[in-house]
Amino acid sequence: GVSPSPPGGGGGEVRVKERPGEALGTVVWDSSIVCSSVFVSLSGSDYVAGSSRVLDLSAGCGFFSLYMREAHGAKVDATEVGRSLGLLRENVAGARGPGPGGEPHPDVIDLQWGDVVDGRRWDVVVVCDCLYDVGRLEKLRRTVE
Repeated sequence: GVSPSPPGGGGGEVRVKERPGEALGTVVWDSSIVCSSVFVSLSGSDYVAGSSRVLDLSAGCGFFSLYMREAHGAKVDATEVGRSLGLLRENVAGARGPGPGGEPHPDVIDLQWGDVVDGRRWDVVVVCDCLYDVGRLEKLRRTVE
C-alpha cells in the first residue's frame, strides 16, 4: 500500500492499496494529492467543517475520500464504477477505525454519471480523479445538480 501525504500535512495518515495497470482509477493520481493540499489550505473554513458532506465523484482507489474523512472529519460519499469499484471498497473497508470525530468510513456508491443519488445532499462536490470527456458533461451536470 501507499500512504502519500498531501503537501502541508493537514491530518492523519491515509493508506491505500494500488493496483497499477488493472483498471483506470486503481492508482493514486497526482490530482488527488493536489486536491488534498487545496483542502489543507481551506482547513477551518465552512467547506471542510466536521459536519461537511462531501461527494467524491470518480474516487478511484479512495485516497481523497479517506483523506477528507481522516483530516477534516467530513462525511464522504465515494463513487466509482466498473473494475475500480472493488479496490475502492477494499481500501475503505481497510481504513482504520472512525474518523477524528467518530465519522464512519466513506459510503461507497456504484454511480454512473447521469445517475442521481436519491435523498442525499452535499456541501462539497469534488471531481479530482476522473478522465475528462466533454461528451459526458451533461451527464455529470445531472448527477451533481
